[in-house]
Amino acid sequence: MTEQEFTYLYDLLHTSLPTNKIPDDAKDNTMFTDLVNTINHLRKAAADLSYGNLSAPIEGPGYIMDCLKNLQSSLKTLSHTAEQLAEGDFTQHIEYFGDFGAAFNTMTDKLKAVIDDLTETQARLQKSEARHRLLADHADDVIWTMDLNGRFTYVSPSVEKLRGFSVAEVLEQTAEEMLCPGSLIEMQKGLERAINSVTKGLPFNIYRGELEQPCKDGSTVWTEATVSGIYDEEGKFVGMLGVTRDISERRKMEEEIRRLSITDKLTQTYNRLKLDESIDSLFSKANSVGTVFSIIILDIDHFKNVNDRFGHQAGDQVLIDLVGLLNLGVRDSDIVGRWGGEEFLIILPETNKAEALIMAERLRASVADNHFKDVGRVTISLGVTSYNDDLTPEQLISRADSALYQAKQNGRNRVENE
Repeated sequence: MTEQEFTYLYDLLHTSLPTNKIPDDAKDNTMFTDLVNTINHLRKAAADLSYGNLSAPIEGPGYIMDCLKNLQSSLKTLSHTAEQLAEGDFTQHIEYFGDFGAAFNTMTDKLKAVIDDLTETQARLQKSEARHRLLADHADDVIWTMDLNGRFTYVSPSVEKLRGFSVAEVLEQTAEEMLCPGSLIEMQKGLERAINSVTKGLPFNIYRGELEQPCKDGSTVWTEATVSGIYDEEGKFVGMLGVTRDISERRKMEEEIRRLSITDKLTQTYNRLKLDESIDSLFSKANSVGTVFSIIILDIDHFKNVNDRFGHQAGDQVLIDLVGLLNLGVRDSDIVGRWGGEEFLIILPETNKAEALIMAERLRASVADNHFKDVGRVTISLGVTSYNDDLTPEQLISRADSALYQAKQNGRNRVENE
């Protein structure tokens, strides 16, 4: 082989763009030209494989060309296996390429284990979410979530049973449409406290309160709301979780218990507890804003004679009928109550002594003119006094009691004042 022929073959094997031309003397050498063609086929096949062109045909005979063809076929299979892996088929394995094949199979097995674990975790989460949603959707209590702007982000279907509005309607409601005025103020205060805590990075304090909510039919319902904060896995506040429960029956029961606690059992008018509370309240108001009020204490003249002559049942009926007359004679704002025995007390808000005396005289006359069943004529004596900022509630009542005593001393069936 000449030096020129050797140099030409060397360039074909070692340079990307050979500059030498085939020597003229070698053009007629069949063995040399076959070798040049084989090297050119090798160059093209190697270039195609290096650029990932696995579809280019590999031409030429010989051992090396056959090895390159096998390599191309294996790479095609590997490419297909990788595509299957990308599609989620983690059962793919390759049984060639030695260490590379083993590493590829190990990677596939680990990916399959991770995906299986994720799939199982997702299934558990979906099952848990479905279970919790099922519970929320079928609970009698209303379960809801809300952002710090006071807008619902989820409301369970039980809200329609509670308020008559559908879930879609409730999700569009403003705070003013969700709550009655008094409860709206309560909720706004709670939101302010929540925002203050969250913005300062403080824990969300659980809120419990009773709220009145409007219903679609125009009525209202009393509810008990429990609200807590929702935090993500990183401890970041993401919203509020609330549970609202219908407490209408409980409120009715509480109101009935309260009514019974301040009601005289026999006459069904207010009892001494309610009268004491009302006087204390009016005293506080009068001391703070300078209003005036008056009270009247009265009792039935010679009531013992009524019981002795006609019996206690008739006497009880007189007390009941007397309360009816008193309630007819006073204003809606006035408070009538049984002070004890046959003694009654009337509280007159926004009333001075002169006005109270007129009221007392009118009541005295209406009782004197009334015919009580089975008993006939009954009279009452009345003592009147008015608020004075120098007096305590006990002293005020004592003054009215002294006026009543004067009325008794002066002949009964009359009005006196202190």
